[in-house]
Amino acid sequence: VKGDVHDIGKNIVGVVLACNGFEVIDLGVMVPCEKILDVAAEKRADVIGLSGLITPSLDEMVNIAKEMERRELKTPILIGGATTSPAHTAVKIAPHYSGPIIHVLDASRSVPVTTSLLSEDGRDDLIAQNDAKHAKLRDTFNKKDKETISLEQARNNAAKINWDDYTPPTPEFTGTRVIENQSLRELVDYIDWTPFFHAWELRGVWDRETKTLKSKNTAAAEVAQKLYSDAQELLEEIIESKRFKAKGIYGFFPAYADGDDIILPEHNATFHTLRQQTAKSSGKPNYALSDFVRDGDLRSPSPANKFKTSYPDDETKIQKTRSRLPHWTQSGATYAVTFRLSDSLPRTIIQSYRQEKKHLTQLLNQAIADDNQALEKDATKQLEKLYREKIESALDHEHGACHMKNPDIAQIVADAITHFDGERYSLAAWCVMSNHVHLLIQPKPEYTLPDILKSIKNYSALQANKQLGVTGSFWQKESYDHLIRDEDDFWNQLEYIQHNPTKVGLHDYPFLYIHEDIDDGMTRRPEVAVTDHIGGFVVGIHGADEWAAELREKHEVDSAIMVQAIADRLAEAFAELLHHRARVAWGYERPNEFNHNELIKEIYQGIRPAPGYPAQPDHTEKKTLFKLLKASEQTDIHLTESCAMHPGAAVSGLLFSHPESKYFAISELQKDQVKDYAKRKGWT
Repeated sequence: VKGDVHDIGKNIVGVVLACNGFEVIDLGVMVPCEKILDVAAEKRADVIGLSGLITPSLDEMVNIAKEMERRELKTPILIGGATTSPAHTAVKIAPHYSGPIIHVLDASRSVPVTTSLLSEDGRDDLIAQNDAKHAKLRDTFNKKDKETISLEQARNNAAKINWDDYTPPTPEFTGTRVIENQSLRELVDYIDWTPFFHAWELRGVWDRETKTLKSKNTAAAEVAQKLYSDAQELLEEIIESKRFKAKGIYGFFPAYADGDDIILPEHNATFHTLRQQTAKSSGKPNYALSDFVRDGDLRSPSPANKFKTSYPDDETKIQKTRSRLPHWTQSGATYAVTFRLSDSLPRTIIQSYRQEKKHLTQLLNQAIADDNQALEKDATKQLEKLYREKIESALDHEHGACHMKNPDIAQIVADAITHFDGERYSLAAWCVMSNHVHLLIQPKPEYTLPDILKSIKNYSALQANKQLGVTGSFWQKESYDHLIRDEDDFWNQLEYIQHNPTKVGLHDYPFLYIHEDIDDGMTRRPEVAVTDHIGGFVVGIHGADEWAAELREKHEVDSAIMVQAIADRLAEAFAELLHHRARVAWGYERPNEFNHNELIKEIYQGIRPAPGYPAQPDHTEKKTLFKLLKASEQTDIHLTESCAMHPGAAVSGLLFSHPESKYFAISELQKDQVKDYAKRKGWT
C-alpha cells in the first residue's frame, strides 16, 4: 500500500497463487489507493490483496476500505503483512467495508482462501465463518479488562535507576561517522539466518554450528537445507560481482532526559518517547526509553549585566508590514534575522514552502483585517515555525555555492556585520554559516532594521564579489526577521544561533559570536550540565531492489525474492556489526568480546530500539533521527511519506548504553498520554 516499500511476503504470495493457476497483477510497492482500485476495476479483479509491514500501512488499509465502500464495491479484500492481525482486521478495517475482508496469515493460506472466495459452493460458508470470527474478535476487544493507570501514575512508577552510583560511559567521539562501502564479506558472519527461513514460511530455529533448521517439521528442515545452499551460492555471487553496496552512518550525541523526552541540546533536537500505562505488579516499572538516559544537572546561571533587551508590552503597538514575508517593528525591540545567499535553496524547496505558507498567510491577512489579535498571533507563530522547519533546515543542508565556506568570504561578511556594532545597533549574537547568516540584533532608535540590513548586505556583496571575481546577485533580496516578544523567545533564538554550527559538525567555529554578558533584566535561564549520551544509526543495502526488478521482468520471481531476502539479512547483519562497533567506541565492550551466536542472542549491554517498533511505536521519530544524522544525504537512504525506509533493506534505531536498558512494548495508551504526546510533538 501507499508509503510501504516492503514486498517480500507479497511476492511470495504472488508466486504461490500463480503456481496454483491464478492470474496475479502485481502493482509493486508504495501504491496509492486510487491506482489499486482503478486497476482492479479495469482488470475486473475478483480479489484485491493488501500488504504492509509498517504500522502506518494499517491506516492506509482502513482508508482503502472506506474508499471501496464509497464506490459501492463488493470485491473481497485479503489482508496480510507482518503488522497485520486477525484482531486488527476485525476491529479497525472490516467495520468500514460491507464486502468480505479476510486476514490471511501466510502465503500457504492464500490459495484455499482465494479458491473458496471464487467458488460458488465455498464462498458463502467462508464469508459466514469469517463474519462470525470478526464478531467474536470485536466482542473480545470491547470486553478487554486489562487494567490501566493514568500517565501521572505511570510516570511515578518509572524505572528506578540508581544514577548516583553510575557514571555513564563517554564515547570516543561525538558527531557522526559515515560508512561509505561496508565489506559484505564481513557482514556474512553477523547474519541471523532464522528470519530468512521465516520469510519463506519455514518455521524453526537455524543452528549455526550444524547448519540445519531445528524444526518439528522434517520436510521443512529438508527444504530449508536446499534453500540455504541456494542462498549461499547467490550470496557469493553478490559479493564477487559487487551487486550490492552497504552504506551506513552512526553517531553519538550529548543528551539528557527531561521527563519522557530525550533532549540533545547541542543539536536542538528532541526524541519523544512513550510510557507504558498497563498496571504492573509490585516492583515492576512502567518503562519509557527516556528512563535509560540520565537527567541533566541544573547549574546556577552566570551573572550578566551588559546587554539590555526590552520586550513589547502591548501587541497593539507592534507595526506590521509585508512584501513576500511578514515584518514586525517596534521601537527598542530586538530581532532575530536570517538572510541567505541567492542560490542557497533549490526551487523545489521554495515551492513546497510557498504552498504550505499560502494558507497560513491568508489566515494572517484575514486576522489583521479583522483585528483578531489571538488568531493573528497564532498564525504568526505557525508561519515562523514553518520557516524554521522548512527553510532553515534546508539551509543547513548546504545547497548552492556556499561561498562562506571560504574563510576570506566569511570574514568579509563578519566585518560588515560588526562594523557598526555599538553605533547603529547592538549585537547579542551573530553567526555566518556557509550559505546564510543569523543575527540577534537591536537597532538604535534613529536607525531602522531594513536600512541596517541593506547596508550590511550591500557592502559585503560588493566586497565578496570582488574577492570571488564575479558579478551579479550575492544575497537573496529579502530577509527573514522575527521580533523577540519575551524572555523565552530571546533564549530560544539565542540558543538556536549558538548551536547552529555544532548541529552541522562545526566545532570551535570562528564565525560565531555571543555577547559575553547578556542581561534581559530577569533571571537568566539555568544551564544544564549534560553527562550522558545516546547514539543513533541508519544502515542500508543498495542495489537489491533494482536487481529484483530486473529479475521480475525476466519472470524469475523466485530469484527476485531470494535477492531481496538476502539483502534484508545483510541489512540486519550490518546493524548488528555497527552496534558492536558503537559499544566498543562507547568504551564498555572489548572488540570480539562476544562470539556471533552471543551477538545474535543479544546478551551484550545496551539496546538499539527502532522508531515504529514496540518500545517506540511512533514511526515519525525517524524524521528526527534522519535529520540528526543527515542520513539521506550521507547514505542515500530515504523516508517515504509513511516513514518507511527506501531501499527496503534498511535498518535504523537509537543506541542506549545503560546496563539496565531493555526492550519492552508500549500498549494500551490512554487519552491523557495521547494528548500529552501530541502537545510535546506540536501536533494539533
